[in-house]
Amino acid sequence: LMVQKSLLDIEAKKEDLAQDYYNKHSIYMGNYLNDSAAYCMERRALLDTTRVEWMLQAGAFVCDYLADYPRAIGHFRQARLSAERQFGAKSLQVAVCSNYMGSAMMAQGRYASALDSFAEAKAILDSIPDHASAEMAECYKNIAAIYLKTENHPYMNASKALQKASQLTSD
Repeated sequence: LMVQKSLLDIEAKKEDLAQDYYNKHSIYMGNYLNDSAAYCMERRALLDTTRVEWMLQAGAFVCDYLADYPRAIGHFRQARLSAERQFGAKSLQVAVCSNYMGSAMMAQGRYASALDSFAEAKAILDSIPDHASAEMAECYKNIAAIYLKTENHPYMNASKALQKASQLTSD
């Protein structure tokens, strides 16, 4: 009973600390202090690396605001590992993580790796009976972006991918 109470206290303190980091992140963002804001997001994510959402948010912030793609991919990989352990290798969460990793790779100009990551996310989403169409549309948009950047005559393939994305979002 004493151990259980201590574990509950630790969890409550961790949640308070996580909220404090998030609040500080928001303040730093408001003052355009991106490095400090990223630090707070990463500290929050490191409080509990099994929280897929926190790891994805930290990676997305580092990717979008600091353009530190290798660091972002590290967060996305950790999120993916946690998602695989918690939800299974063919889960929506793993597909979302793969899509984030592909986006960071695409921003680096690593188009082949990015396309592999998007294809993996798409395959997982295809295997889910009631897959989320928004996530699938995001995969198609990302694949179209790769075609536009890498093919000599990209418009046919990119157009097909964008049409698929459009169909999914209009349903």
